[in-house]
Amino acid sequence: MVEFVQANTPLGAPLFVYPAAPLLNFLAERPNPTRFEHFFPGTLSESDFGLAIAELERARPRYVIWDHRGVVVWATDPANRPLSDYLWTCYRQVAAFHLYLILERRPDSC
Repeated sequence: MVEFVQANTPLGAPLFVYPAAPLLNFLAERPNPTRFEHFFPGTLSESDFGLAIAELERARPRYVIWDHRGVVVWATDPANRPLSDYLWTCYRQVAAFHLYLILERRPDSC
């Protein structure tokens, strides 16, 4: 997964990891485009979600890593619905590494 991101993005390109695996940013040597490292249910306010989405819109990372196990274990839905809806509207799955999905920004959305 890290090799996939490194092979398809330049050094320093932003990488968003959802809901929580900041070590992947470190391993891929790609910065998180938001100020938030974790999206556990109940930890962000509505304005925080708006800020995270605005930061994603500004940075427009090519890839999002969706940790599906984390989404299920931490039951992030519906608490994080504004962000997950944004991600699945603006990105589409292009690869999978076990329960980690690689989402790529749709060229014609958002």
